[in-house]
Amino acid sequence: MIGIYKCRDLVEGGFRVLKSEMEVNPVFYSKDMRIESHVILVVLGYFLLSLLRAILSDRGVKYSFRKLKETILSGNAVEGFYEHEQLKNRLYLWRPIKSGKELEEVFKALKIKRPQFDVKECIPTDIEVF
Repeated sequence: MIGIYKCRDLVEGGFRVLKSEMEVNPVFYSKDMRIESHVILVVLGYFLLSLLRAILSDRGVKYSFRKLKETILSGNAVEGFYEHEQLKNRLYLWRPIKSGKELEEVFKALKIKRPQFDVKECIPTDIEVF
């Protein structure tokens, strides 16, 4: 009976996170399909963050849901185009911004190599992004 009660608390906590952290409401869509799509994407995001949180917890890195979300969102990157005069080509550039200690800790726990970037090593491609 106590196990069922604790599971109920876990589910209620999940709904609380969905409403507050994942911003499942308010939804200002008029078509039912758009509302359903929004809710499905939010629940999928919640599931993926919960899964990531569980994996990190197993590896000794403990984060609250809010802190993990903020940590992931802090890892931005800059992207854009560079007109190369000698190659007469437009290069697509992507460069990660320096990440904080928390994000580095997450990368290390998940054994993800942080991508490094140097403009001098940029290789032109014929792929049109836009």
